[in-house]
Amino acid sequence: MLYLWWVNERAVLPVDLRGRVSGVLVTVSVSTLDDEQARLFEPVAPKPLDRIAVLEEFREQGMMAGIAYMPLLPYISDTPDMLEAMVKTARDQGVDYVFFSHLTLDSGVKERFYKVLEKHYPELIPKYNRLYKDKPYPDKTYRDRLYRIIEKLCREYKVKQHIL
Repeated sequence: MLYLWWVNERAVLPVDLRGRVSGVLVTVSVSTLDDEQARLFEPVAPKPLDRIAVLEEFREQGMMAGIAYMPLLPYISDTPDMLEAMVKTARDQGVDYVFFSHLTLDSGVKERFYKVLEKHYPELIPKYNRLYKDKPYPDKTYRDRLYRIIEKLCREYKVKQHIL
């Protein structure tokens, strides 16, 4: 079994592995398609569409490739319009699968995340406090609604949700 933890800065498969891998899944993760939002939460990561675009090369090498839209940022990257754009992007890129996950705010993550909220989205802090209460995950009503929307969009656009 091969675990590929690193690819070069353009996410190009190393030459010594080209044509020699089978049964490999390549997944890129993005939490938003919006470059500005991505820059705030992932300042050193490549732009979201640049990450997604590299999947074509991996698919050409015979690998399964997909997008992990995670974590979805409540009230920022989880609107119905944004979710629809994410599913359409997956369809248009011809990826093999897509999956989504809500934001989990464990102890260290919550502190760093709230610093970004305080600076760029202070109006959302009361909403996050209500949504998460004292737990690391959003309340069940939010999660159920979010995944119902995602399932509907994936069916509508014929995008395979989940890897298997």
